[in-house]
Amino acid sequence: MSQSAIVLPEALPREGAATLEASPLDRIRAVLPDLSGALRACAEYILAHTWEARRLSIYELAERSGVSTHAVSRLARRLSYSGYRELAHQLALELGRIVGMAYALPDSLARDSAAGPVTGPAAVVTRVLALEQQALRDTMRTLDLEAATRAVNALVAAKSILIIGTGAGMAAGDLVAYRLTMLGRRARCAGDPATILSEIHLLEPGDVVIAISYHGESRTVVEGLEYARQRELRTICVTAAPGSSIVRWADIQLAACGSEESLAFGQFASRVTTVAVLDAIVAAMAWVQRDTALAHAAEVTLMNQRRNHGRPSGRRPRAGKV
Repeated sequence: MSQSAIVLPEALPREGAATLEASPLDRIRAVLPDLSGALRACAEYILAHTWEARRLSIYELAERSGVSTHAVSRLARRLSYSGYRELAHQLALELGRIVGMAYALPDSLARDSAAGPVTGPAAVVTRVLALEQQALRDTMRTLDLEAATRAVNALVAAKSILIIGTGAGMAAGDLVAYRLTMLGRRARCAGDPATILSEIHLLEPGDVVIAISYHGESRTVVEGLEYARQRELRTICVTAAPGSSIVRWADIQLAACGSEESLAFGQFASRVTTVAVLDAIVAAMAWVQRDTALAHAAEVTLMNQRRNHGRPSGRRPRAGKV
């Protein structure tokens, strides 16, 4: 076998009995068609609120899914676990794996061979681009346009805007801050916990804090958004995990993935969809403030062009050189 060939493992079964090798979510999907009543209600809640469910006690999960703790325990045993504690532990491990894989390969490429073997880098590039195009289409179809409109109005009304994030979220935040400043708005991106808190402390009621967290559980980002709410700032979150912790502290929630996306691929594609959603929000804000924003952007662009095409200041051309 050539080194360029990538052979994918067989896809895990989606129907039938749960297997000991399958992940918790795969096991739930496998047995779901055969479940009914309380067990099905509990299983459907876990699938619909996976990020939230992973940190719930058995009593909290039973209450939120509308079943008894006995039903939760029965579901865990039906999934071939010793009890709910093992189910919750394995679910947390799976979500950790999903977040890790989000910086490597899409889940469908890493695990699913339904579309055939991937034979080389070119095939990987093609498949990933196709998957991300689909993610953008799904995001556009499922995006809450009312929430998007409220986000635009909040940005228009704000005097200052702070974007917070960590890791890859910082890259998206820096891009948004740059675009906003080009349009004449005071904007800053921060990722260090101490810097985030000090920047939030400088903001005034009515200013906006945008939090970016793909999995919605970044402690730095969640605590920053909580502090922003305490200071009566407008809070917006962009995440690929609608049921995550960050949503609780956001006045406006924007989902950077389609509702039909798999949990794993939603995390992988969220970097692309997050940038696209925020880019669209900023563009809409520029349209609302086009009388001032576009003129400011044009002036700054012209200054940069003059600087780039002019002779560097403080340096003279050598004798005999033009």
